[in-house]
Amino acid sequence: MGIENNRMLKFIFGLFIVLSSCSQKKVCNERLCIRFIELNKGKNFDGLYDVAVGGRRVNCIYDESSNRYEIVFIVIDVYDYKSDEFFMLPLFKRDATMTEMDSAFNKVCQVAKIFLSEKYDISSETEIFDSYIDYVKMFYVKYDNIEVPKDLGSTNVLIEGHPRTGKFITFFLREECIVYYLADSSTLIEYWKKYFKKLNKLDDKWYFEVVTK
Repeated sequence: MGIENNRMLKFIFGLFIVLSSCSQKKVCNERLCIRFIELNKGKNFDGLYDVAVGGRRVNCIYDESSNRYEIVFIVIDVYDYKSDEFFMLPLFKRDATMTEMDSAFNKVCQVAKIFLSEKYDISSETEIFDSYIDYVKMFYVKYDNIEVPKDLGSTNVLIEGHPRTGKFITFFLREECIVYYLADSSTLIEYWKKYFKKLNKLDDKWYFEVVTK
């Protein structure tokens, strides 16, 4: 009887440690989401509602000085409202030379060129090239304005716009930490209207969830 009680106590103690660990981890993840929101409150995300960063061709580079990783991507997905499709847009580096920009532009597909032509109301190849440079630089300005907590582990985050289902952006901080910025609740389809009601809400714009396994 004593042995059985001892085993039961060990089991309960072990379970308590597991549950405590899970609880602490959840609290830490919640705090991370809240810190991210606090850093980005009041910012303008125009230009990011129709793009997705990190869907493909993503690498992580470790920086010893900051002891964090940088998520590096060479393409983004851009939504074309006219065709109701995403297309892949190659990027050049932030400090790219004109030669490097030209090399990146040579990889731009015809769909993307038509998109740029119609977006900026231009037609010549030279104008499309210039508009491509302007679009990528504009994207970097908007994307680089996103701040992340220093304890995140990476210097930037993956993001996803949802042009087909509503005007909001998803920020993927970690596998367990997801933050949402809802620009206009009236644009949501029914599925997302219900989904946002289940999320943790800080205000009418900012929501987050901690995904438990």
